[in-house]
Amino acid sequence: MVIHPNELFTFVVLRVEYEQLSNTFKMEDDIMNRIRKFTVIAVALLVLAIPLTALAQAVTYTAGFQLQNLTGTTANVVISYYNQDGTTAATVNDTINANSSKTYFPLSAVANGFNGSVVVSSDQQVAAIVNVLGNNGQRGAAYGGFNAGATTSNLPLIMKNNFGIDTWFNVQNAGSSAATVNVSYKPGTCTESQSIAPNAAKTFTQSSNTCLPSGFVGAATVTSAQPIVVTVMQVDSRSLLAYNGFTTASTNSVKFTGLRT
Repeated sequence: MVIHPNELFTFVVLRVEYEQLSNTFKMEDDIMNRIRKFTVIAVALLVLAIPLTALAQAVTYTAGFQLQNLTGTTANVVISYYNQDGTTAATVNDTINANSSKTYFPLSAVANGFNGSVVVSSDQQVAAIVNVLGNNGQRGAAYGGFNAGATTSNLPLIMKNNFGIDTWFNVQNAGSSAATVNVSYKPGTCTESQSIAPNAAKTFTQSSNTCLPSGFVGAATVTSAQPIVVTVMQVDSRSLLAYNGFTTASTNSVKFTGLRT
């Protein structure tokens, strides 16, 4: 997806491990004043141990993201890391050559055990993707970015121990004020909520949700007064899948591509 002037761009990085030094590039104030923001969710942990009831052991997640400069001019980017409480953990200045891309893996600017989010700014149009690995590359998933947040995000497939399959999802507050994020699961009457600071992200884990019954298969609706973005991870003992929450719908025909049996 392309970032246009004054648009917010958000994508989920999810859970990350890293051990590497970062490079910092000094940027002049006039450049900084022209920078436009986009946002990256990053929930990172050196050794992640989300309790997955379907698995004999928890999955350790590693993630990174790629930024591509879509213009013929060098892009100056600023990557700001935020803790879950919204405080700044680190800031990295970098450049991306014209019509080139750069990979950020491992995420090296923050200490091991970082669990938070990232806001990236650029003075050129850029695009982004995210790759997530589980258990040192034994499984993997990828997803693209959002070009804006919304106050409602719909998640069509949510599971808890459905023949060994669980989901969990991250929600980031893409707004400027603290957000109370509410989740409603259907079928049934289960709900949950969390307060999320601006730029921060938090995780909702279905396997540890005591309201949801084992074997649950359904949907979730995530709402907030602030714009949010959501990405869902689906995991079992062998695979890892991902999808972004939907903020729009259509009464026109829905088209699928690449289906195989």
